[in-house]
Amino acid sequence: MWGQRKSDADNPRQVDSEGGSLACMAAVARHSGFNHLLVQPMSATLMITAALPVVFVFIFHYSERSVRDWMEAGLDSKMQLLKSIRSGVFLQTPAG
Repeated sequence: MWGQRKSDADNPRQVDSEGGSLACMAAVARHSGFNHLLVQPMSATLMITAALPVVFVFIFHYSERSVRDWMEAGLDSKMQLLKSIRSGVFLQTPAG
């Protein structure tokens, strides 16, 4: 129980390969579309200028939620460890 991780949120170095692949494909598609000049350059620039702040807001909210979940997972395990130390049962656990 004590030696096991409760979730992958405890490992900050784990890479989400599915999300990374999706982001890479989106970047390639966007770059390709812009380079093919499907619309006038000025229109394309205005659309990107209008769309990027919205994209940045979504990215910020996703990142903030992920960091909060990771921090809460770490805090929960630390609180449980502290509770077992205070109650005197820590020595009966594998970590003790």
